[in-house]
Amino acid sequence: MRFLASLLLFPALLALSACSSAPDITPEERPTLITLKDYRTGVDLFLANEAHTNMVDYYSEARSSADLKVVPNLDMGALMMALEDYGFFTAADAGLRRTPGARTTLLVEVGGEKYSLSMRAEDAAAAIERSINCNNAFRALYNAHFSMQLIDNPDGRALFEDQQRRLGASGSRGF
Repeated sequence: MRFLASLLLFPALLALSACSSAPDITPEERPTLITLKDYRTGVDLFLANEAHTNMVDYYSEARSSADLKVVPNLDMGALMMALEDYGFFTAADAGLRRTPGARTTLLVEVGGEKYSLSMRAEDAAAAIERSINCNNAFRALYNAHFSMQLIDNPDGRALFEDQQRRLGASGSRGF
């Protein structure tokens, strides 16, 4: 009986969600580069939109790493909306800077504007939560996109083994 009730409720939930208005995502047409720096692991990850970097040209050249991913302007718009919702732009410092003792820093360059939001262990719980939410929004978009980057790698498999050792040495304590 419970199964039947859930089968009957499912179409009603779909209809309800179809009626609710989802936020309109506006493509980010300004050149945008977002960097997540994790000082504990030494890993830097980068997201650029197509207004910043031509995807075909970028992925057509061999590079030393695949740290940068180029995403569509619409996806960057969704990330910018999430950062706005999490309070990034009200809490971030103007300019690109590192905060001494920071665990992570999220750097946003959009148009001619630059912002930095760092997370330190001694920050208030609300500030740490804001940073974690912003970092997770960045990582979600980063992880959702494939990078078809040709890597110039004379070391062969050692490149991946060194990276794994470096990540393993830092542990997996999260943010």
